[in-house]
Amino acid sequence: MKRVHYNTSNIVTAITNNIQNPGMVSPFTDPYTDVADSVTVGLGDTINLGITPPTFTAPPAPTAAQVLATAQANQILLINKACQEALAAVITSYPELEVLSWDQQLSEAEAYTANSSASTPLLSAISTASGKTVAALSASIITENTTYKASVGAIIGKRQNLTAQINAATSVPAVQAIVW
Repeated sequence: MKRVHYNTSNIVTAITNNIQNPGMVSPFTDPYTDVADSVTVGLGDTINLGITPPTFTAPPAPTAAQVLATAQANQILLINKACQEALAAVITSYPELEVLSWDQQLSEAEAYTANSSASTPLLSAISTASGKTVAALSASIITENTTYKASVGAIIGKRQNLTAQINAATSVPAVQAIVW
């Protein structure tokens, strides 16, 4: 004997065949309706399994303040990335390990400028290899350091200014309008 189960919209949700296949559940079974939440056991007894559909509660929509804070954080990340690229561009024409020696070069150049008998092991080695005097190297290093500081300072100042503008912005479009 076939049993046809319908939901409240009169749609077939389960078909059970009690005689030929006891215990079979139809592939039409809808686990989210009470009518179809049953299996046939034995020769015709139907047991309701009481399956209820899972519930889902959507998280609350973000507040306007949260949306703005997210936009600000994302825009600051973009500004920081652009700043990093601009800073890297200042030193791209120099080998990385040479850049790491700049502090030592500057220290020795300033010491030599203050006292020409100061110890300058790095500058002396550069002088020997390059054919320039320690005095000429010292003057060049101090000048280049001043130029470097001005370039880096301008880039860092721009980043700080843009970050302050982003933090002061009161709308997402205003935040997104602030670019490097």
